[in-house]
Amino acid sequence: MAALPLVKLAPGITGASPVVRENARIILDRLIRGIHDAAANGIPIGMGTDSALTYVTYYNAWREMDYAVRYGGLTPAWAFHAATGANARILGLDQVTGSIEPGKAADIVVLPANPLEDFRAFTTPRTVIARGMIIDSPSVERSDEIDTHLDSF
Repeated sequence: MAALPLVKLAPGITGASPVVRENARIILDRLIRGIHDAAANGIPIGMGTDSALTYVTYYNAWREMDYAVRYGGLTPAWAFHAATGANARILGLDQVTGSIEPGKAADIVVLPANPLEDFRAFTTPRTVIARGMIIDSPSVERSDEIDTHLDSF
């Protein structure tokens, strides 16, 4: 997600120099190859974001899963697992989190549709339960300009 916008969007939009854009292309190619290699060799795949970057917003983690499917060749279920259970296992936290089971800590997002059919369901959560606190109809401040650019590819 960090490199893809710099490769897919025109330099006039991103402001990336030719050197930055080429570096992003090299990184993106290696990231995608890394996902394919890990998947082919049974290496656990986790998911994260670099939300301090211009085109990586804190509210668009769903795009990372979408990109893992579209560019990395993962199934939607595998990408979702990478963001939840696999991350917990990689971090050594799978005994206390990473899945919804009795005795585990869990933050839950209630969505209007099945995210495995379209990760965009995460853009309109109905309810969020975080650390036992219920938030109905949560909303976030979005950047329409960034979202429009990211929606273009």
